[in-house]
Amino acid sequence: MSKVLEFSELLMTKFCHDIASSIGAINNGIEFLKEGNDDEIKSKALGIIHTNGAEAAAKLIFFRYIYGVVKSEGQVDINELKMLVRDFFNGSKIVVHWNNYDSEHGVTQVTGRGGKLLLNMIFLAASTLIAGGNINIDLSHGEHSKRMLVTAAGEKLKVTDDIKVIIQNKELMDVKLSNVQIHLTAKVAASLSVVLGCEFDDSKLVLDAMFS
Repeated sequence: MSKVLEFSELLMTKFCHDIASSIGAINNGIEFLKEGNDDEIKSKALGIIHTNGAEAAAKLIFFRYIYGVVKSEGQVDINELKMLVRDFFNGSKIVVHWNNYDSEHGVTQVTGRGGKLLLNMIFLAASTLIAGGNINIDLSHGEHSKRMLVTAAGEKLKVTDDIKVIIQNKELMDVKLSNVQIHLTAKVAASLSVVLGCEFDDSKLVLDAMFS
């Protein structure tokens, strides 16, 4: 089988898995509406549909950015990315903090692919917070380069061996459903000629990208 085809199939499988719960909940809400005969049941059903409809829409927009085609020219405002991330994690146990991006040495804009890399880094970092926690995003620039630092911290942090091998050790592994997101993040970084760094301990994971 073509490795490109296999990679795309695994990404699509992951996407369907991640979006399925929201779509399923919307369908359940519609079924409740059909069967409900009193106002309380109808109100709860509409609440389920509204909440999960918003969640599904946020997921679709976020996944379109990290998995789909992004504009190759021009800059993306960090505030646009902030809103995507805010909506994606709304209602979850993960709290995202953006630090100093609008300060004197902060970064207020990135290229489309730079934004794609940042969102993939955030999504990968979130996958290690199995019981929730915090993600801190630090964007800064020096004289000739920009830096994106994504830190995940939580009580039950789980950094898989695949993250250690692919991101930290820069070694190749067979692509499978459990590591396709890790491979994608590494591939996006490589497409930008960015060396993606990774450090971690029992309670913290840091992803570090430096680029021009």
